[in-house]
Amino acid sequence: MKRPTTITVFGILNIVFSIFGMCGLGLAVAVAQPAIQQAMEQAVRDAGEEVQEDPLQKALAADPNFQLMTNISNGFGAVGTLVLLIAGIALLLMKPWGRTLSIGYSIYDILSKIVFNALIFRSMMPIIEAQEEVADGPPVEVISGIVAGGMGCGLIFGLIYPILLLVFMLRPTVASAFAAPGDGEPSDTMQILDDDQYTNPMS
Repeated sequence: MKRPTTITVFGILNIVFSIFGMCGLGLAVAVAQPAIQQAMEQAVRDAGEEVQEDPLQKALAADPNFQLMTNISNGFGAVGTLVLLIAGIALLLMKPWGRTLSIGYSIYDILSKIVFNALIFRSMMPIIEAQEEVADGPPVEVISGIVAGGMGCGLIFGLIYPILLLVFMLRPTVASAFAAPGDGEPSDTMQILDDDQYTNPMS
């Protein structure tokens, strides 16, 4: 069976995004962010100014509830990327369950991203509200607005691929490509009747 281009493309994309999710983007951020922070602090020192620590970041790092919610979200994300990898390989092998798994992953990823973003933002609100007591700190409304805006943009960007995957996996052409031979399609073979009915009864 010839594999349609759409299935090939999404099979490859599933594998690529799963690799990025498991050992690419997360590791890059974990390694790059401290280096960038140190470089910025060093630049401030070189300019002869005093480095001021961000109280919000310090409070978030010390809050057990926020860290627990973040770790749970990362754990569910790791499971999702593994499922996406398996689904991508199955699509390239033209396994019907690869399409089913891709649909299931899409629904799961969309719902989990929305739920965990809401829960994480909710866990951050008490910490943000506590920053109001910090001298010369910005208003709570400003901080929460910036955080909500950043998380909202990240959520929109993160939902693009699972939505596209779901839409294309539900297309009739993709569904028919995984259908069993003869399911919904006319057979192109000629039916051969039993030779016994043409046997000469006099012979």
